[in-house]
Amino acid sequence: GVVAGISVDYGIHVYMAVRSGEGRAEAVKRVAKPVVTGALTTLSVFAAFFFSSVQGYHQLALFSILSISLCLGCALLLLPHLISGRRRDGFRKPFRGGGVRRSQRFGGIIIGCWVVAMIGAVFAMRQLDFDSDIRQFDGSESWVIEAEERFHRVWGGRNRPAVFVVTADDLEEALERNQMVYREAVAVLGGKGFASLSAVWPIREEREANRARWREFWEQGREAELKRLLREHGEAYRFSEDAFSPFFESLHAGGESEDGLESLEIFARLKERFVQERPEGYQLLSFFPDEDRWISRLSAISDRYPGTFLVSRNALSGALSRSVSSEIVYLFGVAALLVPILAGLLLRSLLLTALAMIPVVTGVMAILGMISALGLSLNAPSMISAMVAVGLCIDYGIFMVYHCHYRLETGTRMAVTLSAVTTLIGAGALLFARHPILFAIGLTMVTGVLAGYVSSMLVLPSLHQRFVEDGERSR
Repeated sequence: GVVAGISVDYGIHVYMAVRSGEGRAEAVKRVAKPVVTGALTTLSVFAAFFFSSVQGYHQLALFSILSISLCLGCALLLLPHLISGRRRDGFRKPFRGGGVRRSQRFGGIIIGCWVVAMIGAVFAMRQLDFDSDIRQFDGSESWVIEAEERFHRVWGGRNRPAVFVVTADDLEEALERNQMVYREAVAVLGGKGFASLSAVWPIREEREANRARWREFWEQGREAELKRLLREHGEAYRFSEDAFSPFFESLHAGGESEDGLESLEIFARLKERFVQERPEGYQLLSFFPDEDRWISRLSAISDRYPGTFLVSRNALSGALSRSVSSEIVYLFGVAALLVPILAGLLLRSLLLTALAMIPVVTGVMAILGMISALGLSLNAPSMISAMVAVGLCIDYGIFMVYHCHYRLETGTRMAVTLSAVTTLIGAGALLFARHPILFAIGLTMVTGVLAGYVSSMLVLPSLHQRFVEDGERSR
């Protein structure tokens, strides 16, 4: 969808140029340089994803670059032959610099308002933070999360446990490995808070030894003596003779075979909680508090046992935060470096490059300020969307620089307006999304593109008139 929104912009500029220019060939010739320049700077944003260590970003970059390049070629080489070259004064007349001259009348006011808005965005950004909570990706509404928190506050368990997972091909192998892990965990952590099946269900050899000691204990006449004591003292409390029969019947349950032990309901419940049978084997689960000090110590134990791993919500959230934030910030920095460098090489002027970057700077500042002002947090999808918004805003800046500096009368203002409108319509639909991630993407795109468009239409021409045109006249 983003690629389609970007690619249609080039077709719009070529269409407006052909319908309002001096002729098909001349119009394409005049608009080709800004179109190609804008496309290359946009491609540099997607090229920044090649610097990522995530293979999915490489696919995103390759797909986007190939698609935009193909659409650029179609816009310049194929589209002009499908458009009538008849001049339409309705398109041409408004673009003879009238818009630029009107903006110049209030240039000082426009620039002043822009500076105040940028300062306001800086102040708003002081409260900005990065949200790494992985729950935001499941789309749960706020009332669901609040209900979960209330439940845990009332019924306990606010600190939901992490899981130490032991995998093996068969159950006995998993039990043996789980018991070794359990012994090390008890030695390191003191045995408190580490709930494991090995605490009550050891390996087969130990179970057989325990069963032998159990039989030996009751075979020494203790069963008969206990029955006698219960009959003797139970009469005072009016117990019936068979009141304790279920207890004596369970004494020897599982005493003759392993299957008998496993048939007990208590062990069936334990296996249901601690054992997961999968087609590839078994997983034994042990539970412990999801805290950094526990995770760091148990991670060291897990490293010594192949086939074991930790499942921790806090650890995953922290790793996601560190990975995504560092990765996206790095990619954003690469894009922020490539865009002005490439724009400078193509425009061959530091001043014109700085002017072309005005919509980019404005769009990024508006995104950060708006997110903070609304009490929201910056997240990974928002930062990726901001990078895309940068690719769009640099196009607006380049086209308006050519329009103002080279008096490019090819329907630039209308073309930029239509380009922004098509993008805002697509991204604006996401503002009605209930999923927080989709809403964040829509808010980022709409804020960035709208701010970039307004600054390219008003601020850039005013700055060009003040720092370029007035400077040339003074010389």
